Amino acid sequence: MSIDHIEIEKRDCNEMIKLNEYLQAYFNNVHPLVPILHKAAFLSLYKIYAPRAIADRIREIPDASTPEGRAVGLICAVLALGAMSLVETKIDPVKEESENGVDKIRLQHYGEAMGFYKICCQLTTYAYDALETMLTFLLMV
Repeated sequence: MSIDHIEIEKRDCNEMIKLNEYLQAYFNNVHPLVPILHKAAFLSLYKIYAPRAIADRIREIPDASTPEGRAVGLICAVLALGAMSLVETKIDPVKEESENGVDKIRLQHYGEAMGFYKICCQLTTYAYDALETMLTFLLMV
């Protein structure tokens, strides 16, 4: 199957279990290569603000102009990289039934990674000079 036949779309993530899985994946797969976060400090931030990173709650944060917005933006950047590190393109992708009856193909975890990336883009539209915002931009590149 070629990449042209794979339709991938953004998916929201509303499960804390998945957020924790992506956080663990980040520290296992990405952080050893790009160690820019202090793990203990980030985990403290994550414990406080992770429930706000759930897709249903993210709509309550308009931008990164608040400490909460900056923290959630950074958390979403970490979750996006963690989810992306779990994407496996060599296995059979998951098929889903679409609205018009045509099967859609998606790669596991990729849709969630794109969902977190979109949240980062929405939150960082406010140009605020803060460490969290700068780290978010760095992780998104």
